[in-house]
Amino acid sequence: MKKILSISALTLTALTTTVNANAEYLEAKQSASFLGGAIMGAAVGGPIGMFVGALSGAYVAEELESAEEGRIAQASLNEAEQEISSLKKEMAMNAALYQTELNSAAKEESIVLNEIEMHVFFHTNSDTLTDEATRVVDSLAQVMLENPHLTVNLAGHTDPRGNDDYNNVLSQYRAGAVEEALLSAGIEPARIRTTGYGSDKSTSPKGDRESYALERRVDIELINSDNMALTSSF
Repeated sequence: MKKILSISALTLTALTTTVNANAEYLEAKQSASFLGGAIMGAAVGGPIGMFVGALSGAYVAEELESAEEGRIAQASLNEAEQEISSLKKEMAMNAALYQTELNSAAKEESIVLNEIEMHVFFHTNSDTLTDEATRVVDSLAQVMLENPHLTVNLAGHTDPRGNDDYNNVLSQYRAGAVEEALLSAGIEPARIRTTGYGSDKSTSPKGDRESYALERRVDIELINSDNMALTSSF
């Protein structure tokens, strides 16, 4: 905006100088037309001719003024159009640069998602990280250290076995286990949010142990600086 105002000020100064110069030039032409008409009239027809010549010179001067005003207006319009064209080009360049930055950010976020797994799995009735779970959390911590604008939501779950009170506490403990590992890796507490859902999100058929294994987990959801989730839950 400051740049645009500066350009406009320079343009106004240049136009003012041009107008002043044109005005002086026009005044000289008008005076010459009036005087020339009077002299020519006097030479041809004496005093009456001088009067008629002066009127003719005044008319010519008026016509010159109209023509000159039109020329000045057209010149000013041309300069304004050039300025607008220049500003449009600058805006287009800024828009292209912004889009490039957005594409770059999206590419970086895509790389981030490819570097980590989005779930941490647990054994039955356990909130202890397995070796595999530890590897996943370590990868998550590294990504967050390299991308300080990211925060994370950790959602703990259980399979449907057991009562609700037990499952709610266990799911919160599982999310807490991942949180503790991230804190130990140097991630600030303000960047981590934990929630325990118990078995509320369970969709496993009764007795399906393979499905149960997939529900004993913590979902990882990364959030960017625009408060947009980079991943979805399981």
